[in-house]
Amino acid sequence: MTEKILFTRADVLTKLWDIAVWHEDKRVNPRAKLDENVKERSAYSGKEIRALQTILQGLADQELESRVKELEEKLADGILIPKPREVYN
Repeated sequence: MTEKILFTRADVLTKLWDIAVWHEDKRVNPRAKLDENVKERSAYSGKEIRALQTILQGLADQELESRVKELEEKLADGILIPKPREVYN
């Protein structure tokens, strides 16, 4: 059974931003303690970032594929007329 995972580019970028903000807060906050929970969450965030990057790349590939299909549909019953080249002397 294949389920569709619906992510938008904004969803992924927002999640990546949230992770970056959390790490920045831990870095600059003098009260933040580097305990085991923070270390584990940071390691988990690294894995999450790699997964989100993969999703982002998949979205880019999907967008390109949909653009190609759209162009193919437009050209299916049409005639392609190339732009005239400018001749330089």
